Amino acid sequence: MNNCCRFIPVLCGVLLLGWPLSADTHTAASCSQSHVQAAVDAAADGDNVILPAGDVTWSQVYNHGNYKYCVRVYQKQVVIRGAGKSTVIRDGTGGISGGAGGGLIYISGTQGKPFRITGLTFPSARSFGLLIDGSCLGWRVDRIVWENPPDTYQEGMEVSGTNGFTYGVVDHCDFINSNPATYGDESAAWQRPLTLGTANAIYFEDNRFSNTTPVLQSCSHGNRGIRVVYRRNDIHNMEVMFHGTDGGGARSIHSYEIYDNTFSDDSAANCYEMAAFRGGTGVVYNNAFTGTWITPYNMEVWCTCACVDPSDSRCNWGGKFCVTYPCLDQIGRTSDMNGDGVQDYAPLYVWGNTINGNPLPMVLSGCTNAGAFVQEGRDFVNGTFRPGYTPLTYPHPLRTSGPLSDATLSITNPNGGEAWRKGETRAITWVADEVTGNLVIELLKEGAVAGTIAPTVPVGSGTFLWVVGRLANNTFISGGNLKIRIRTSDGQAVAETNIL
Repeated sequence: MNNCCRFIPVLCGVLLLGWPLSADTHTAASCSQSHVQAAVDAAADGDNVILPAGDVTWSQVYNHGNYKYCVRVYQKQVVIRGAGKSTVIRDGTGGISGGAGGGLIYISGTQGKPFRITGLTFPSARSFGLLIDGSCLGWRVDRIVWENPPDTYQEGMEVSGTNGFTYGVVDHCDFINSNPATYGDESAAWQRPLTLGTANAIYFEDNRFSNTTPVLQSCSHGNRGIRVVYRRNDIHNMEVMFHGTDGGGARSIHSYEIYDNTFSDDSAANCYEMAAFRGGTGVVYNNAFTGTWITPYNMEVWCTCACVDPSDSRCNWGGKFCVTYPCLDQIGRTSDMNGDGVQDYAPLYVWGNTINGNPLPMVLSGCTNAGAFVQEGRDFVNGTFRPGYTPLTYPHPLRTSGPLSDATLSITNPNGGEAWRKGETRAITWVADEVTGNLVIELLKEGAVAGTIAPTVPVGSGTFLWVVGRLANNTFISGGNLKIRIRTSDGQAVAETNIL
């Protein structure tokens, strides 16, 4: 009898977040551009698209509005799954450009239709491997490899807010001589309140970033009101940096949470800067920097567009200058939610960061007269925990529950077909991976639920001592054709085994 997990969220279609009860799988005939598009087109909401192993080049470019792409996924609730490093998609377009840009795979999301892209490799791309836009509030990108040669640096994915507010999680990806670009929905982003510690941001967690070029690169890039979180990433020869209103006339990044990351430097990339934040607010804490960073060691906040000297090119973006504090979108300011016409005060808090084991504070940099606009102790605060702040649960909830998760659950005892006698005590045991919360243990008779054995069991306990036949209400059931079912309280992971 099969006692293993009968549910893997992306393959079995159990209902959560509107995920359909039945799901079909569409396996592309190959990884060719046309075969992948055909499989995507055939998929309905809740279906899975499987890309087999292969090494292919995509070159045909199509248009959708201002975007260009090779394969398009339009407002579908799907999982697209490749074979990891064995599914290789090469860029034969010469570089998709023009309009708002483009990507080899363009995903246009919408609210209520979560999607997941996993297990692909994009080597030596001249275009974004993935381009995500739209208004999907909860997507996942994982186990993707972007790898460029040592003399090339190309952003691997873009999240665009051109067509709406969108967020999700990027995890277990490799960015080799590559990074993600993230953009919000400009001024609309600054009409929403500050929401640190919530899922309302793009999360980058458990990824690896590596730079082998001779020039300092960034593991991040973004502005236009984007909200991002970088946590538990391994980052080599790269800084973390986000633009303020200096970004070509666009609005600043809105907010950021940068914590529990490791940054290392071997001097090959001439790393002269560890971090640079040019606008907005957030928290930067418990990051460990090691290696031979060029001194002086700097994590910097910048005062941008706060200059009175037009000759300073760092401030001359379309003639925008600030002469009165506070400046638009500057460090320590957030959305104007009280409606007084002045952006609300919200200092950037920095604590617990180290360089080779020594404390690493934030310092002020930027243009002429910067200290008149951004001041330590007022606009950014060193060595102090942000009052009232609590980070989002780790791992990200999209990874541990729901249709985009990796959750697996299997019963190890009984293992199928045992004859357990009524009234004796037996151990029901299980193993779980990326399952959180509590489990429900049920007794099934002839395929239907006969009753609940235990309504709330911590998943991490791994065992439950059961008086055979007894239900939680102290009644007993006996007979044949019985099964034990263990499931998560939301029904997303389910395992069953026969006992009699």
